[in-house]
Amino acid sequence: MKHTWKAALAVATVAMIGTAGAAKADLNISGETGLILNPTAEIVQKGHPQVQANYYDFDGGDNDKVYGIYGAFQPADKLEISGGITKFRSDYEPWDRSGIAIGAKYQLLNHKDKGFDLAVGAGYDHGFQRNTHIYAAATKAFRSGADRASVIGTLGVRWDHFKDGDDSTSSQASVYAGVQVPITRTGELSVIGEIQSKNLSSSYVSYEWGSSYNAKFPYALGLRYQPKGQAFSVTAGVQRQGFDTPWTTSPKLFVQAGYTFGK
Repeated sequence: MKHTWKAALAVATVAMIGTAGAAKADLNISGETGLILNPTAEIVQKGHPQVQANYYDFDGGDNDKVYGIYGAFQPADKLEISGGITKFRSDYEPWDRSGIAIGAKYQLLNHKDKGFDLAVGAGYDHGFQRNTHIYAAATKAFRSGADRASVIGTLGVRWDHFKDGDDSTSSQASVYAGVQVPITRTGELSVIGEIQSKNLSSSYVSYEWGSSYNAKFPYALGLRYQPKGQAFSVTAGVQRQGFDTPWTTSPKLFVQAGYTFGK
């Protein structure tokens, strides 16, 4: 099963090189416009703020789950501000916490002028293991025809700092790639896949696991339903977070439900 998910993600990532009107991006696990886990270079449309509720199952042996509600808007040209509340639910007391998530993204280049988006950003999510991150991402739509939705590909690099309730910390740079592939002609139904290099350093739990600790790479695969001309969207699928390994190694369920104002 594990090899099946890896193969599916590899095929989806390769597809971004080859094929093809662009779908609206939703918000990621911390409320930024993006893929399922990582941000893209896209930003919310001006005058059309978005809100989204997320559920992520980690199930690392301590009934770990993440709940959140977030919003993002464009207060000025090329600038996105996002924020919300994250609840990390765990039977392991140091990990059980709630807190604010906040982020800012600035779009350096826009696809209307250059054919692709390029953005830099930063964020902090207290509930999500006190995660601080900075990133740069490039996003491009590949068209196969004027009457078909585009394949949208993203490449990014990020740096993450995690700190749990035991004051164990990790600082790690990683790269990621993701793609949104329309299944229907108008893009109402699409597949989203992403893969990322390891986002956790071994020192994060070295007090317990020592040099034998081996973090796993994060990935996600989901199906998004986004009716044409409608304000809502729903995405569901499986994901694996890198920072909670070795406790969680298999893919787990996630669900997102979003709404865009002014549609």
